[in-house]
Order: sequence, then structure tokens, then C-alpha cells
Amino acid sequence: MIRGVQSLAGYPIMQTRVAGIEINGRRRSSTCTGNRESRFPARAPSMATARSGGTSIGRCGAEDYEPRGLRWASDYDCQRPRLIQIYNSSNVDLQGLRLERSGFWTVHICYSRKVTVDGVTIRNNIGGKGPSTDGIDVDSSSDVLVEHCDIECNDDAICLKAGRDSDGLRVNRPTEHVTIRDNTVRAGRRA
Repeated sequence: MIRGVQSLAGYPIMQTRVAGIEINGRRRSSTCTGNRESRFPARAPSMATARSGGTSIGRCGAEDYEPRGLRWASDYDCQRPRLIQIYNSSNVDLQGLRLERSGFWTVHICYSRKVTVDGVTIRNNIGGKGPSTDGIDVDSSSDVLVEHCDIECNDDAICLKAGRDSDGLRVNRPTEHVTIRDNTVRAGRRA
């Protein structure tokens, strides 16, 4: 098993996108940025990030965001690290991995094209103690295939995004040509 660092200090700040808005946020356990051909084969049986819900990744919720008029699930301030981010890349294959206990979104595909996610197992609610996590987020990307995945998380299993409000209009990059097939979505808060 590959295990992520258990302290936020191990996840430096970098350019990213959260809830459709470009921000500087925490780096991921594994980041593919600006690559033109990458494979994430099943060499390791699983990957896990910092334990969720404790001080190791920080705690922020409705009580922190609502007084400021922000969507609390977005984590603008907490900057919980994602497990894998494929950012501004093309021709990327993510295959056969087991991903557990992500601190935030498990697989974030952002500003990328020609990405395949095949046979990935995601378990973020082990023992009923996972935070609000998404399984696979396809964000302003094109020509994406998600198939044969088995997902259990505490929020959206598979989510398509393309920016939000004025920042989404400024970036002007749609999510298009996405195929989602033969996946299993298990217990969680949403599909």
C-alpha cells in the first residue's frame, strides 16, 4: 500500500480548482500535471491519504462557511488534499487501483483530455467514518472514459463539472465527450 503523508505540511499549495473556482490549494498525494502520456497501472494494491475527520487534515464545516455566505462543502479554506489529480494533461490511463480514505475528492480530472479511468475501486467511507468526498470528478475536460469502477464514498460517486458563476464563464472550458459505463455505485450520500 502507498500511504499519503498524515500532515498537511506534506501537501504544498499549488494551482487547482475547487467547486468550479480556480484557487491555490493543497497538492494531491499523486498529481499528474501537464503530462502528455501517463499511466497509473495497478503496481501498488492501493493508495490512501491522510486520515479524515481529525486534525491531520483539518476540520471545516457549515459552522465555518455559512456565516461568510460560502458553500461549506467546497473547502475553500480547509484545502483538504485529493488523492489523485490529473491536471492539464492528455492521454492518461488510470487503471486497476484501489483508492481509500481520500481527504477530499478521490480522482479529480481537470483541464485534461483523453483520460481513461478503468477498474478503479474507491472506498472512502470505511467504517462509516469518511468525510464528504467525491469519487471521480470530471472538471472542464473532454474525451473521458470512466468504466468498470466500484465506488463507495460520502458524496457524489461520479460528478461532471465545468466551472461556476463568473469564474466558470471566464475559463470557458466545458466538460464534453464523457462516457460513463458499467460502474457500480455503492452506499453513500449521493450518486
